[in-house]
Amino acid sequence: MPSHFGVRRFMAVSLCILLSGFSALAQQVPDSASTTNAGNTIASDAPLPILRVSSKLVLVDVVVTDKQGKPMTGLKAEDFTLAESGKQQGIVVFQAPRPPSGEVPQTLPAGIYSNRPEFRAGNGNLSVLLIDAINTPFKDQAYARQQMLKWVAANFQPGNRMAVYMLTGNLRMLQDFTGDPKVLQLAIEQYKPSQSLLLNSPGPADPTGAAATVPALAQALGFVGTFYDAAAGYNMERRTEITLDAFKSISRVLGGLPGRKSVIWMSAGLPFSLIPENREISEAELAATLPSNRQYSVATNGGGSIAGTVRQANTDEIKQAAAQLASAQIAVYPVDVRGLVAFGSAESRSLNPLADSTSLQGSIETMREIARQTGGRAYVNQNEVGQAIPEALADNDAAYTLGYYPENKKWDNRYRELKVKLPKGDAELRYRNGYYAYDPTQGKTKSAEKNPDKELADSLHDDPPATLVGFTTMVRQPSAGKVTVMYQVDGKTLSWNQSGDKQQFSATFFAAFFSADGKMVASGQSKAETGLAPADYDTVTQRGLVFPLDLGSVKPGKYVAHIGVRDNKTGFIGTVEAAIEVK
Repeated sequence: MPSHFGVRRFMAVSLCILLSGFSALAQQVPDSASTTNAGNTIASDAPLPILRVSSKLVLVDVVVTDKQGKPMTGLKAEDFTLAESGKQQGIVVFQAPRPPSGEVPQTLPAGIYSNRPEFRAGNGNLSVLLIDAINTPFKDQAYARQQMLKWVAANFQPGNRMAVYMLTGNLRMLQDFTGDPKVLQLAIEQYKPSQSLLLNSPGPADPTGAAATVPALAQALGFVGTFYDAAAGYNMERRTEITLDAFKSISRVLGGLPGRKSVIWMSAGLPFSLIPENREISEAELAATLPSNRQYSVATNGGGSIAGTVRQANTDEIKQAAAQLASAQIAVYPVDVRGLVAFGSAESRSLNPLADSTSLQGSIETMREIARQTGGRAYVNQNEVGQAIPEALADNDAAYTLGYYPENKKWDNRYRELKVKLPKGDAELRYRNGYYAYDPTQGKTKSAEKNPDKELADSLHDDPPATLVGFTTMVRQPSAGKVTVMYQVDGKTLSWNQSGDKQQFSATFFAAFFSADGKMVASGQSKAETGLAPADYDTVTQRGLVFPLDLGSVKPGKYVAHIGVRDNKTGFIGTVEAAIEVK
């Protein structure tokens, strides 16, 4: 067991080595200006920093256009009025739209990795093309791919920065943010559509009506219908879980990148509503509860019951996902890649659990609602996927950001409606309809209580790096075979709370090395929890928090390292993936 003196000496030497290695890098990173000022409105042309303090600043992105759909520029904070649940709020943060700058991310020195915005996304407006392979049949995925390639080849303008993601069992990154249309086109070309095993056909029907006169056949069809009902229920539940996890992953990935982000979500239907307790009951759900429900099809009865059950069973998770999207300033643009689908057609019947007009109309309304609740737009019953992409990009160029501290200080996970107005009568405004007053330091969902490390595990399975805790890292080898992961964490992305005359934080540092065949060969984690005096706190928030994680001996070879930091108070996570060679 090393002595306290030995530990302090090791820490001091490690910090000196790390600081010398990061010194040139640190000089490239400008400090973010504060955005809060005791009741005064802060106007800023620079990206607003990510705040991880105990006070609750709510940011609302408002797209302002004229009647012709053109961005309205030159507006000031005093032109807007903002109300929460009917009570006017004081705007303390204001940012005007930022046109695409074409600024590319800064380059990192060899052997240093980072998830910080200046090294990942540059200073342009960001958008993501997301292909939903879980909720979309094979042929519709192929159609979406064709339309994306067509638009990128003909219309993509350098200066915009776009990424391409795919939702399968987890979130995959086909291409990180880039302003090069050729790179985007190559990434989309490499995407191959796949058949979702969770989209099954409806249960067997009896078109001849024989079941009405043959009791044995009616009984047999009833047994088969029960089987299909159970299968549909399982598939719907799994689609809901995967899609909810995807919303949370998108929030982890994009939440640390400043400003409004557009996610163009190409799907054949989303399985849940973002406001479960406010959603009106559908025709199928009503049919499933009526005493005479046997006159309806197996798919209608089963689907109606499933929709209501899924909504109730996942209420906490849906609220959390909605709150995370709002906090991350993400606007979702759902695109129904089925195009024009007639009710009752073969296309509409291909989506279980509701194989009728109610199912199709319900999925369309869910897309519209998700757009309303995030400030995006929904594209349904159209033949051109390409229409959504330029309009999403144009919305980023017309978005003002308003920030306020709610007068209602009680964070009770309840939904709060938002209302933004301008005196100009010819202006059209679009913004999220509201948000859940969800406090990540207090409000834990049932699944989080059962498995507090689930989100950490999920983040390690995502291809794109999580950005809610920003950090820069390098791997040192102090002696042959020995490995130490060194961190420099952006102190402004950690949550702090004051205790006496000190500022306290709690964070967990973790790393795992994987061989080429996917086998984990080394891992480690360490918890840092302490209070800092005012001078040390100022240093950490300005220059970063430095921490070494010793993994011990690792055999020589080439590895993929998954490295991360978790803020233990909020559960926020930052991750990077690094190619490491141990000598």
